[in-house]
Amino acid sequence: MNFYIGGLISDLDVRDNNVEFNDELLDFICKKSKELSFRADEICGLNPYADTEIPRTDLPQIVNTCHYLLNSAIFENHPNSGEWCGMVCDLIEIAERAMIEGSGLICIGD
Repeated sequence: MNFYIGGLISDLDVRDNNVEFNDELLDFICKKSKELSFRADEICGLNPYADTEIPRTDLPQIVNTCHYLLNSAIFENHPNSGEWCGMVCDLIEIAERAMIEGSGLICIGD
C-alpha cells in the first residue's frame, strides 16, 4: 500500500511523494492489535488491495496508533523491525503533514 496526501482518489498524481506500507507489516499490526487489545481500526480496516480515501478526522488516531507501535517495542526481535519502524515513522510524518495542510490521505492498494 502507498499513502499519499490528498482528499480524492480522482485527484491523485501517483508521482507525488508517498509512503509505502507493506502487507506483511499491516498483517503484523492487525494480529498484534488483537493479541494486545490496542485499537488500530483505522489501519487494520484498510484493504491492502483497494484504493481508499482516509478522512482527516481519522488521521490523529492513525498517528496515535503509530506512536504506540513505536513506543511499545512491538517490533523488537522481529527481523524486519528496522524497516517496519521506518515505515511507521514515515506514515506519522505524512499524516501530520496532511493534517497541517487540512487534508486527508489516500491509500492505494497493490
